[in-house]
Amino acid sequence: MKITNHGNLDHSCCTVIKLNNVHIMLDCAANVGSLTPYLPFSALQIPRLDDLPPHHDLPDILKRTHGNTVLVNTSLHLVPPKNVDVSIIDAILISNSSQLTALPYIVTHPEFRGRVYATEPCVALGKLALIAICKYMEQCPTKRPKVDMSTIPSHVHPIFKTKTRLEEIYTAENIDACFSKITPVRYNEELELFGLVECVSIPAGHTIGSANWIIRAGDYKVSYVSSSSKLTNTTLQMDVMSLANPDVLIMSNLSLNPTFSPDNMLSEVCNMVISTVKLGGNVLVPCHASGVVLGLLEWLVENLTKSNLSDVPIFIVSPVADAAIAHPDIYGEWLNETKRSKIYIPELPFKHAQLIKEQKNLPFQQRS
Repeated sequence: MKITNHGNLDHSCCTVIKLNNVHIMLDCAANVGSLTPYLPFSALQIPRLDDLPPHHDLPDILKRTHGNTVLVNTSLHLVPPKNVDVSIIDAILISNSSQLTALPYIVTHPEFRGRVYATEPCVALGKLALIAICKYMEQCPTKRPKVDMSTIPSHVHPIFKTKTRLEEIYTAENIDACFSKITPVRYNEELELFGLVECVSIPAGHTIGSANWIIRAGDYKVSYVSSSSKLTNTTLQMDVMSLANPDVLIMSNLSLNPTFSPDNMLSEVCNMVISTVKLGGNVLVPCHASGVVLGLLEWLVENLTKSNLSDVPIFIVSPVADAAIAHPDIYGEWLNETKRSKIYIPELPFKHAQLIKEQKNLPFQQRS
């Protein structure tokens, strides 16, 4: 077996394995850290951003903040997986919705002839995350100038130091074309690739629909472990036993703080929120509108209720807020037993869904 890493830094995973002459890509993530040097997009005209002084290197493109940070005033670009020969890829296995940010670059390539597999929630939530990026750009009242990214000076951001290949962010049409080629799979569903390799997705416990993969070629077993969690307040419990005794174990997205307890960290966040609200303050939590935010919402609602603060409104601000919040309630089979049993009562499985019904938890589609 041959293993090749095509990923970049900051948890943008992309590994290709060759097994029985079948080439399988494990996850397909872009380096989202490459979005940090760009001038923020806003749905409103903000003089504070519009009036930033130009930088002397590229006055029309580079803007200098009052803290002397240099920002790039052009359309967003991502760093896709490096040195990928898309023509040899037979299958792509996606582990969770955060690991498909480079998928449109690969799947819409004219030389790509492979298949893409992911669980149904992963497909739906991943597509929402990519659409959100497009909608943020569409909301911007000022069109960004196009520029040759190789001309950006290296001092602006580390991604410009090595002249890394940058791809302009995909359009809504690219996203639709990409996701139309993904085949949804269920947990423990056996997938055969050319009669040579068998792939099976199993619960990872990270987010709704997140998966680890078992890949077999005869008696040869490969276990692929991506973002996983033993904290199961919403999802099916992580299947550890099926990963055992592999010939090869491939791990990605390892925690940088393995001794940190998710329970303790969530409790700390909730305590900070409660203490701030009691003092009459407001709390901003920057995060994606889907994925792990559901677990955070469950904890916040539960702890606010225990502190007699159930009347405190929670706003989910995103161009795809309505869809992101609604999706989990229709994926009963992907939830843990406690959540799933509520669906058959019938009862709303998520606490935030009840708050939305009572208009205490409000998804905002547009930024204000």
